[in-house]
Amino acid sequence: MIPKKKNKELDAAEAAKILAAARKHVFTYGFNSLRIEDLARQLATNVKKIYSYYRTKPLLVEAAIESKIADIDRDMTAAEEGLSDPVERISALLGVMSKHTAEFTLAYYNDLLEANPAFKEWLRTKLLELYAKHFESLLSNGRRKKALLDEISLEVFIEICRVASDPIFVVGIAKKYGVTNMPEIFERVNKILLKGLLGV
Repeated sequence: MIPKKKNKELDAAEAAKILAAARKHVFTYGFNSLRIEDLARQLATNVKKIYSYYRTKPLLVEAAIESKIADIDRDMTAAEEGLSDPVERISALLGVMSKHTAEFTLAYYNDLLEANPAFKEWLRTKLLELYAKHFESLLSNGRRKKALLDEISLEVFIEICRVASDPIFVVGIAKKYGVTNMPEIFERVNKILLKGLLGV
């Protein structure tokens, strides 16, 4: 009897299913409460199978967050397409960032506050890469065309974006003003960014 070839497409689909379930948990309930045993039960599979795709829980959490960042990156690229005006492009990019915050909850940000330094630095680097990719040429082109304030610093703008997604900032705002709706927080931040940067 000839052994059946391993179905790579099925394996990829199974890995994607595991990742989607983990991602939903991470952003809804935080990652500290994620248990691989519960995930296996939910997916009607076993722990060993999950670990065959993602060797450790931290690697699964990182993969879930990376998939989110990849989605934001993809949507930012699509939002910029066909737009040549820097003001319109920045507005579109910030709109994408606001839209994606609908998946986040306060539980996720609370867990980020308690995360180890190495994980925080990993996430910070990922976010800075995302912001730099989409805003760097955009802002410099805008300065040349006088569409943006000449004195605006790219580093400052990217840092503002980073702070707006920093757990200390988000949790602090939520506690101070009793706002737990993440899109509302980011919508307000984006309005401040647009008004201060573009005067709109």
